[in-house]
Amino acid sequence: MQEASPAATDVQVRDLPQVRATANLLIAVGILELVYGQWTAPPGQLKLDIMWLAVGLALYFGNAKLIAVIRWMALFAVVPAVVMPVQQLLLAPLELTMVQLRLYPAQVLLFFVPLLITAALVSFVAWRLNSEPVKSVLRAHGRTPAGPVVPAVLGLLVIIGSTAFLHRTLDGPDAAQAAEMAAKRFGTKYKYFTNRLHVVSNKGTTVYATVQMWNDHEALQVPVQWSR
Repeated sequence: MQEASPAATDVQVRDLPQVRATANLLIAVGILELVYGQWTAPPGQLKLDIMWLAVGLALYFGNAKLIAVIRWMALFAVVPAVVMPVQQLLLAPLELTMVQLRLYPAQVLLFFVPLLITAALVSFVAWRLNSEPVKSVLRAHGRTPAGPVVPAVLGLLVIIGSTAFLHRTLDGPDAAQAAEMAAKRFGTKYKYFTNRLHVVSNKGTTVYATVQMWNDHEALQVPVQWSR
């Protein structure tokens, strides 16, 4: 049985260059995210977007156990994070996406850029924490780093399942009813697509939906709701 060397055991995982550089990057991104979130928040409201800051601080100060957990979660999240922008493109009608891109390119970029940044950051964290020096020191501290296959496959199953669920929901009877209600209000000069549904059951069932409506000249969205 091979024992960890004293030198490897004395090294803290958080002090490795791979971990420390990753922590510094996430802390910087987290601070920018926090400032941007508060800058874009509605007047009088406090918006605390601290996910990247929290992960960065956890890597900076965390022990081997915590860093091993973050490593596993990063490996798990890689596939969903990378596929998410594609998922969002595939769920909406292509014609609607093209109209939005032509008429409101800034809004489309503001929607997709955070998704692309998240995909890049998650991939970077997974790559750095899955490096051999990090895994070696984790082993020296009694942690057994999981291989990347299992968390990656689980992440793939999650994104496939969520995509199937969203597709079935947005193509189901509630979505069709929402689009029909919007069409009755605004007429045939628009095309309609229900992009959000929320069902609340409290002394009856209320369905809240957001319907996107578009033609060659504009793209709008309207909220609808009904009880059943």
